[in-house]
Amino acid sequence: CPVPQIRNGRVAVLKQRYTYKDSVTFKCRKGFTLRGHHTSQCQADKTWEPPVPVCEQGKSQPLDLPA
Repeated sequence: CPVPQIRNGRVAVLKQRYTYKDSVTFKCRKGFTLRGHHTSQCQADKTWEPPVPVCEQGKSQPLDLPA
């Protein structure tokens, strides 16, 4: 499988090469929230399943506002 690319994020443990049934875990940069699955697995057809997620800005957990 190709090295998975996630904009505004990273693969938790990056490898040079991924083969069938290898799994990766994704993390987003501070201020970004992951939309999709945290992990993907390399398939026999060299695709990632579930698909590589995206990191969205400004969707982090709501702040507690004073009452």
